[in-house]
Amino acid sequence: MTILRALAGAFFLSLSSGVVHAAPPIEAYGALPTVRSMDISPDGDKVVFIRTLKGDDFLITYDFVTGTPTPLSNVSGLKAWGAGFANDRYILMSASKTTQTIGYRGRYEFTATFAYDIQKKKVRQLLRGTEGLHPAQSGLGRVVGIAEGGEKVFMPAYMGTGENPPRNLLKVNLATGRGATPVRGSTHTMDWIVAPDGTVLGREDMNGKRDEYRILTRKGNKWLTLYQENAKTPPHSLHGVNQAGTHLVVSTLGLNDNFRSLYEISLEDGVWRGPLLRKEGHDIARILMDKNRVVVGVEYGGLEPTYGMFDNSVTEDLEALSAMVPGAVVRLDSWTDDWSKLLVYISGTGYSGNFFSYDRKNRKVTPLTDARPDIPREEVRDVLTIEYKARDGLKIPSILTLPKGATPETAKDLPTVIMPHGGPRSHDQVGFDWMAQYFAAQGYLVMQPNFRGSTGFGAAFRNAGDGEWGKKMQHDVTDGVNALVKMGWSDPDRICIVGGSYGGYAALAGGALTPELYKCVVAFGAVTDLPLMLQTERRESPSGHWVYDYWKDRMGGDPRKHREALQAVSPAYNATAFQAPVLLIHGRDDTVVKIDQSRRMERALKKAGKDVTFIVQKNGDHWLSETETRLEFLKATSDFLATHLQ
Repeated sequence: MTILRALAGAFFLSLSSGVVHAAPPIEAYGALPTVRSMDISPDGDKVVFIRTLKGDDFLITYDFVTGTPTPLSNVSGLKAWGAGFANDRYILMSASKTTQTIGYRGRYEFTATFAYDIQKKKVRQLLRGTEGLHPAQSGLGRVVGIAEGGEKVFMPAYMGTGENPPRNLLKVNLATGRGATPVRGSTHTMDWIVAPDGTVLGREDMNGKRDEYRILTRKGNKWLTLYQENAKTPPHSLHGVNQAGTHLVVSTLGLNDNFRSLYEISLEDGVWRGPLLRKEGHDIARILMDKNRVVVGVEYGGLEPTYGMFDNSVTEDLEALSAMVPGAVVRLDSWTDDWSKLLVYISGTGYSGNFFSYDRKNRKVTPLTDARPDIPREEVRDVLTIEYKARDGLKIPSILTLPKGATPETAKDLPTVIMPHGGPRSHDQVGFDWMAQYFAAQGYLVMQPNFRGSTGFGAAFRNAGDGEWGKKMQHDVTDGVNALVKMGWSDPDRICIVGGSYGGYAALAGGALTPELYKCVVAFGAVTDLPLMLQTERRESPSGHWVYDYWKDRMGGDPRKHREALQAVSPAYNATAFQAPVLLIHGRDDTVVKIDQSRRMERALKKAGKDVTFIVQKNGDHWLSETETRLEFLKATSDFLATHLQ
């Protein structure tokens, strides 16, 4: 009853208040959102979500009709990534853990999906006990389709043994969790598209040995190639099927213009048509699909996401909702089968992350809950967009988060945190960024530059970053710092650079290549030695896999041929140039950037007699996906900034 009372009291929260609140504690920012991964049921009567209560995570449903919250399962101890309805009876929850398998190279992130039977109140791990599964594989928990009224799902899995097993498609019974193999793939299969009746509509393969990309469909017992292209890395992305079930849907760059666009490929003859839902000057950043991957619309990239739906009335509703929250963004999370209700998530200026339902027939917006109830609206710092010119004239779109009391008119000589994003093929948008908001709450101006190489702003902008690690990509960050100083907003004697993954590389490259610019450097899960990173990717990728070519093209060379050039832009080879103290943080369970990268950096800095602190997160991964590691990062970084920027 304690849990139920706590839920009932906390679920529906007022989103406006005239009460003066104390500044939120660090835990309000560093903890995972109290409510996350919310999904509306197909009939619109319930939502399911993951809820943190007194340090434990619970999978919970809330019934709109009865007003009753129901805890289904304690999911503490798992990295619970998401939850959603397969249908009105079954809920699917995805989770992961870092592991390794004896006899196979390296650690990897093992993923799994659990099915909760609402009627029988039982939970099962899908594919557990299925015969023939490869003993070491990531991505095992992926569901690509739902069949037979939601009683079964389709899941890809590597089958057999050896270094390069085939990736087959399994039909999994939600009642038993067991899977059977309806269709066999190849060692190069990346994805599957399946109709609700079990018909395999599409398959996507990438053969790195032959540099061959293919999209196939199945006719009877034979595979028909719909499209083929010679390429070192996947040139297109297969997403789903159109609403008529006659065409596969792909997104691609550069067929007719500079921006990622949507196309359809006929299942009958392979003829392409499109672009679809094209918006001039905007990349497509996210494909919106139902649970059987029927494409219903897209989210466009850029500094503020917008939408294009095949049902234009839905587009208009989302535009109207966005107009209600200037400075914040509206993200479409889920919808009912009949599209009568939408579930949206709003974050940005004034919103720390708030769930709303929208009744389209009655034009009624209903607040559901705050993802971060300990951060009141008036404590959410303002988020702005700016654009500055790099030294070669390229315009760099960026995000600014202002400290309390600062406005564009009054901002002057502020201590500043420069926070380049990871990826590097990703981009920062308007919204509530827990890290940027915490630093702003501590009094810092925060800039998140979308340097060249970022996605969301067209192919030319994205491709301009190829081979420019430590060069033009780094110049863009430097030029952003100089722009803030020239505007008078930033105090040139109080600037620190903080980043994770590629952003961590950019932070260390800033300390090595422009040492006069920064008073401190913080790097989390950072790449520090480019030749070592490429060698690791080559060693741990299956023979002939395309991922090595991908990273080689991004970083700018093959370590067997271009070692000196790669070393010249590797922070670990430039330790003697550092002037600012450095804080390194790395998770021991990081499977993306090995902890050896930070150890290499620490050794180089110590050898050069530089000021370096290295924190190893015992259970940390690459994404700061646990409250414990987030808080450890924030506390260490906050103390470091206070010491060096006061």
